[in-house]
Amino acid sequence: MKEFQPSPGNASLVLAAHLSILAATVAVYAGVTSLDFVDFDDFLYVVDNEWASRGLAVDGVRRAFTETIGGYFAPVLWISFMLDITLFGTGPSGHHVMNVVFHALNAMLVLELLRRGTGHLGAAWGVALCFALHPVQVESVAWVTERKNVLSMLLGLVSIGAYASWTRHRAPTSYALSLLAAAASLLTKATFVTLPFLLLLVDVWPLRRLQASLRPDGMRRRIGEKLPFFALALAAAAGTYLAQQASGAVAGFTNLGFVLRVENAIVSYVRYLGLLAWPHDLAALYPYPSLLGHDMWGTGQVVAALGCLAIVTVVAVLRRARSPEVLVGWLWYLGALVPMIGLIQAGDQSLADRHLYLPVLGVLVALFYGLRPACERWIMAVRPRKVLAGALAGLALMSLGWRSADQVATWRDTLTLFEHAAAVTDENWIALNNAAWLRATCPDPALRDSERAVELAEEACRITRRGEPEMLDTLAVAYANAGRWREASATAREALQLTIARGDRAAQARMVERQRGIERRRAVRSERGCQRPSVGPSGDRSSENRQRIQGVADGSAQVLLKRERLPAEGFPRRTFQGVRLNDGRESSSYRPVSAECPGRMVVERPGGSPDARG
Repeated sequence: MKEFQPSPGNASLVLAAHLSILAATVAVYAGVTSLDFVDFDDFLYVVDNEWASRGLAVDGVRRAFTETIGGYFAPVLWISFMLDITLFGTGPSGHHVMNVVFHALNAMLVLELLRRGTGHLGAAWGVALCFALHPVQVESVAWVTERKNVLSMLLGLVSIGAYASWTRHRAPTSYALSLLAAAASLLTKATFVTLPFLLLLVDVWPLRRLQASLRPDGMRRRIGEKLPFFALALAAAAGTYLAQQASGAVAGFTNLGFVLRVENAIVSYVRYLGLLAWPHDLAALYPYPSLLGHDMWGTGQVVAALGCLAIVTVVAVLRRARSPEVLVGWLWYLGALVPMIGLIQAGDQSLADRHLYLPVLGVLVALFYGLRPACERWIMAVRPRKVLAGALAGLALMSLGWRSADQVATWRDTLTLFEHAAAVTDENWIALNNAAWLRATCPDPALRDSERAVELAEEACRITRRGEPEMLDTLAVAYANAGRWREASATAREALQLTIARGDRAAQARMVERQRGIERRRAVRSERGCQRPSVGPSGDRSSENRQRIQGVADGSAQVLLKRERLPAEGFPRRTFQGVRLNDGRESSSYRPVSAECPGRMVVERPGGSPDARG
C-alpha cells in the first residue's frame, strides 16, 4: 500500500479554509465574554484555587507538580490557568477567550492534518468546520473547567502531527516532540490515554503504514514504535485512577454494579450518536438513575443498542479494503470513548457532552470521507446539483452554528445552567436541587424566589423518594427562607435522621447546626453562584472574603460561614478546617482537608423574613 505523502494543495484555498474556520468559531462563541464562572467546579479549579489564582509564579508551578485538586493531577492545566490570570486578571473573560482560542486551533489542526494526510481539502474542511461548530462541543469550550478538554486535545493533535512527520523523515526530534506533547496532554487531562491505539489507527489511514487487514508481522513493528507512548498512557491511567479513588470520586461496585455499568456503556454509545445526529436538549448534567435504585435500561434497549453497534462494526470491517477511513473513523469513535464511557464510574453522570470532544472526530471522518466518492459522483453528474449541494451544506452549517450560539447562553451563570438542565432533562434531581438552593439563598432579590425554590426542592425530594439528606437539607432551607418554619423544622429533622442512619459524622454535625438555625428562625444566604466573586488585584480572595463578612455581620449578629458542596459533582461532603471566632463560630478562612469539590458560602443570620434580607 502506498505510504503517506503530504499534499501541498492550493495555498490560497488552504488559507481561506483556515480563515473560514477561525471566523466561524469566533462568531459562534462571541458570547463567551459575557459568561460568568459557574459553581460547577469553576470555583474549585480557578476561583478558590489559592495558589493558582495568584498568577504564574514559581511557588504555584511547584505546587502544580506536587499537589492534586479535585482528584486530578494536572499541572499543565493549572499552569495554563495561572498564565490566564497573569495576562487577563482574575475575571472569567480571559479564561473563556482562551478556551475559544484553543478550540479554534484544534479545528485548524484537524484541517491541516487531514488535508496533508489525504490530499482532499474539501472533506478535511468539512470535518474541521463541523468539529468547530457542533453544539456538543459547547460544554468543552464555554465551561472554564473544561480547559482540560480543549488544551489536552491541542497537545494531543500536536503529538499526532509530530508522529506523522516522524514517519516521513525519521527525524529523532519529531519523535521526541510527539512524545513530549503526548506527556503534556496527559498532564492536562488523561483523555489521551488512548493515544497509542489512535496512532495505530492513523497508521492504517491516512498514513497507510499498516494494512487494514492488520497482519501480525506489521502489527508487531508498529506496536514496538509506540511502546514509550503505551508506557506514558499506562502511568497516566494508573495515576488518575488512584487520585480519583483517593478523593472519593470513583464510584465503587457497591454503588453501581459492573453489569449496570456495562449496560449503560452500551446504550451510551448509541445515545452519543443520537446527540451528534440531533443535538437538542443538551444539558450540563445527565444523572444516573441507577444511583437511586431505579432501573435505567431494559434488556430490550441494551440488546437493541448492542445490535446497532454490531451492525455498524461489521459493515465497516467488510468495507475496510475499499473504505479504510470508515473503519478507522468508527474504531476511533469506539476507542476514544472508552475512558469516559463509565466502566470506571466517576461522578453521577450517565453521559456528558464533553466526553464527545475527541471521539466526534472519528464519526465526522467516517461520514465525510466515507460518503465523499458517492457525493462527488452525484454532484458532478448534473451541474445544478453543485448549487443545491452547496446550499444544503451551508444551511446545515448555519443550523449547527446557531444551535451552538444558543447553547453558549445556557452557561451564562450557575442558576441559568442548572435551571436549563432541569428543564430539558427528565427527573434531573441534581439540577433541581442546585437550582432550588440558588433560588432560595441568593442574596440578590431579583434572583431569589422562595416559592420557586420550594417547588424545585420538593420535586428533587420526590424523585429521590425523600431518601437523600442533601435534597432534604435544601428543601428545609427553602421552606425556612419562604417563612414556612414548621415544615422547615420537620424536614431538617428528617434529613438529620437519615444522616445519623448513614453514620456520616461530619454531615450529622452540619445537619444539627442547620436544625438549630431553623429553630432560631435564621435565614440562609449564599453568594456562591449568584454573582461574580469580588477579588483584589493580588488575587487574594481570603482577605476579600473577610472584608465582605465584616460588612455583613455587625457585633450582635451571629454569622455562620460554611463550605458545602453543591451536590452536582456527585462527591461526598468533606470536612473543612477553619479558624474559630470568639463566639465559637467558624471563620471564612477555610482550607479543605480533601480538596475535591467546589463549595458554597452560607451566611445564616437570625430574625426577620428571609426575603427581607439581601
